[in-house]
Amino acid sequence: MGNIEDYQNGHILKSIGRALQTISNSAQGLDDTPESIRVKQKICEFEPTVLSFEKAIIAVRSARTIAIGERICRPLHQDSEFTESIFLDELAEAMTEAGHARSAGPAEAEQTLKTHSGKHPLVMSKVSGKYLEICASAPESCVFWQAEKNGVRCMKRQQD
Repeated sequence: MGNIEDYQNGHILKSIGRALQTISNSAQGLDDTPESIRVKQKICEFEPTVLSFEKAIIAVRSARTIAIGERICRPLHQDSEFTESIFLDELAEAMTEAGHARSAGPAEAEQTLKTHSGKHPLVMSKVSGKYLEICASAPESCVFWQAEKNGVRCMKRQQD
């Protein structure tokens, strides 16, 4: 699982890039090679959960600190559509401190989610063991969606 420091210093991008490379090299889906097993395990540790807009708003309103920034993996897919992620609590503080996000209040975060959630599924993932990131995901390039497409059942779906 990624941790706050990995997000803050950008190391998470290297991990996502390696995972996407492993996935794309697997013609028949991820197999049982040591690298594939490790990638599956790491992806599942994020416990990604597809959220409804309403559930995302509840998470935002429950946070003590909020920040908004470009979705973490976008530098790997610069031709993809720009969307923003919402970072919560300790991750929000770290991303703001590192200059990767800006502080925001609940109303701005809600507007950001509203702007992006129509075309992009919202995915909440764990960072340092807590749900701290809500991403307006791009399924064509998202490591979680690509893992699902290749047989790794890592995405939970929340019930309203």
